[in-house]
Amino acid sequence: MNVPLAGARELCNRIARWLERRGVFFSLVLALTALLFLSALALLPPSSTWTTITAESQFISYRVTIGEYSTFRAGGMRGRTEDGMDLCVDGFVQPADGSQVEYRGSSKAALRIIIDPSRDGKAASLIPASGGAARVISSSFVLVADPTCLGNVPDTLPVWGAVKVGDAVRPTGVAGESVPGLLLSGEVVVFARAHERFLGFRFPALVYRVTSFTLPPASSIKGYWPDGEEAAWRGVARFGKEGSALQIMLAGQPSGMEILAPGDAGAFAAGRIEMGSYAEFLKDPNLITIQAVFAILLYIAKLVHDSVSRLRGEKRDWSDS
Repeated sequence: MNVPLAGARELCNRIARWLERRGVFFSLVLALTALLFLSALALLPPSSTWTTITAESQFISYRVTIGEYSTFRAGGMRGRTEDGMDLCVDGFVQPADGSQVEYRGSSKAALRIIIDPSRDGKAASLIPASGGAARVISSSFVLVADPTCLGNVPDTLPVWGAVKVGDAVRPTGVAGESVPGLLLSGEVVVFARAHERFLGFRFPALVYRVTSFTLPPASSIKGYWPDGEEAAWRGVARFGKEGSALQIMLAGQPSGMEILAPGDAGAFAAGRIEMGSYAEFLKDPNLITIQAVFAILLYIAKLVHDSVSRLRGEKRDWSDS
């Protein structure tokens, strides 16, 4: 019963000796090793990435995820509601969870803030600076910079939720007025955390820049999750030098970005960019080091094999002579 097994073993030995004599066996070993190495790289989990947006824009809006972190101090502004409230605001405004907040203005003096109510019907809470009970606002709340009101128009405004930066280009009104909302300039930068473990080896904890791109002026941008839901961002919108638009600084971890570019007759065509589609093999510094070391080891192994083969050939020639 062992005769077929012995015959198969002998056949395999003959094939191996035949391949080794011709140097093919070693090449196959190198190719298999490289294939296993590439397979190990391909099976690595995706790196965790996060994205930053720095932009100058006349418009930013976001759906509030945590009202406490979206609270801002309002002064030098007049507040109006649909139910008839009209007063100078000097206090803290806390948007309700799920409400929609909009900052719009070509300068600090032209700032307008709109807070639309959430699905449960609450827009914001107005907390007087002098103390006292908070006033709950249930309808759309509009704040406009007004020089007749005491206090200072806020320099820095919080952003905490699903964001849209830049608004559609709108035609000039009948009276010649224009609604500010343009994205003037901006840049998106994607960062990632380098892989720290590979095949049992540990590497330094590093953060590297994956890619970056410039936002087209007059466009609009927002992030989204894999299920299509709009992604949450955290950051601020602030006024810099006098007469400038909002300086926006945001950070988040969206799976993709949606850039809306102005089209014909003001129509917008969406273009989505996947944040996780960039090749990590060419960017991750730890993976680059691993690949370089592996390539050097393969090269050394090839040199050793060639040297041994050359020595064997010279020894064979010496024995024949």
